[in-house]
Amino acid sequence: MRFYSISILAAFILVLTGCGKLFDTDPSDDDDLFNLKITHSIKRIINSDTIDLKWDKISIETFNGYRIERRQQGTPDWQIVTLLIDRLQVTYTDTIIDDANLEYRVGIVDIDDNVRWADAETIIPRTKSLRVPDEYTSIQAAFNTALMDDGDSVIVDPGNYIGALSLFGKDVLVMSTGGPEFTTVSPETLEPNLSLRAVTMGSGTLRGFTITGGLPNHGGAGGGLYLGGNGTVYQCIINNNTSHGYGGGVFVTEAGNLYNNIIIYNFSDYGGSGLQIQNAHGAIINNTVAENTVVLNGDLDALIFYNNIIYNSSGIDFAFDGALSTDQMDIDYSCFDLVSGVGSNNISAIPGFTALALHDLTLIASSPCINAGHPSDEYLNPDGTRNTMGAYGGPYSLKLYAK
Repeated sequence: MRFYSISILAAFILVLTGCGKLFDTDPSDDDDLFNLKITHSIKRIINSDTIDLKWDKISIETFNGYRIERRQQGTPDWQIVTLLIDRLQVTYTDTIIDDANLEYRVGIVDIDDNVRWADAETIIPRTKSLRVPDEYTSIQAAFNTALMDDGDSVIVDPGNYIGALSLFGKDVLVMSTGGPEFTTVSPETLEPNLSLRAVTMGSGTLRGFTITGGLPNHGGAGGGLYLGGNGTVYQCIINNNTSHGYGGGVFVTEAGNLYNNIIIYNFSDYGGSGLQIQNAHGAIINNTVAENTVVLNGDLDALIFYNNIIYNSSGIDFAFDGALSTDQMDIDYSCFDLVSGVGSNNISAIPGFTALALHDLTLIASSPCINAGHPSDEYLNPDGTRNTMGAYGGPYSLKLYAK
């Protein structure tokens, strides 16, 4: 009888001190009340994958349900995954669409909505790249997925990819495997009254595409490419785009960067049929602009313009639009039809393209642009020689995509 008296007294004290609650709300220790175990077989997430949760079976008369929550490691807020009312259920499979490491907790909820938690965490293997079209049919869909984080890559195999691209908010590399000769981005649409810019960028890197067919509605700047923020575009061919505003081929602003691109045969209603550089302070390095005008205006403090070829720009070789001090920028080691008032190492010459009419803008052996670019080591050609002006010179030469 002594054993039963002590047990009854202990139960009475528990009810009094708990104010009628089944249990308190402090997190559980590993061996306290029940435990949670997490397992998965994830090697690499492509679209989604599953996480298996398992916890100890319990028996409580005032049971009201299980509450399952998760959060990314290092973040403060828990998100509800599900609520379960079956007291016999001890497993749950969760579907995830991101590769962040996770913390889970399973709570036993009583009829007064008090919760007692068991928690655990798991490591999810990183998905560092996605493949188009094998894993995602759309470049934009691959970029948008939660799997793509800063430093990741969207790898694009050769093909003609229809649809405008909008690249913002992530430092992601979007690159082709075959180069611009075999990989095209075009915003073509079946809707008769809809026209779009081909690419809009504010961050990350775009490499190795032909950008064509852009025509933004309502006079938008940058028919083929609007480049702002700190986005970088290199080893692309930008042609046959139109703007009813400025920059038929490319409109560059803020800290946008262009390396080793060809800009040719674009159109605009106003300035810069090929390239409009406005309120910009990025780097314009080793590009070739042919049969298109180039216009600079606005605040160009700290703009770097090196190793470029500007050829046959519709009678206006290099135009400064509006009030602009050339002291603000560094325009040098480039080839123009005419040179006036900028840089001491620019040249005025015919660059000597192999076959401009056939869109072959490689340079003949006697070209004055060969080894005439900036002499600094950071601009050396892939073979270690001094920089050659234009898209086929420098460390990111378009020749690197040659088959």
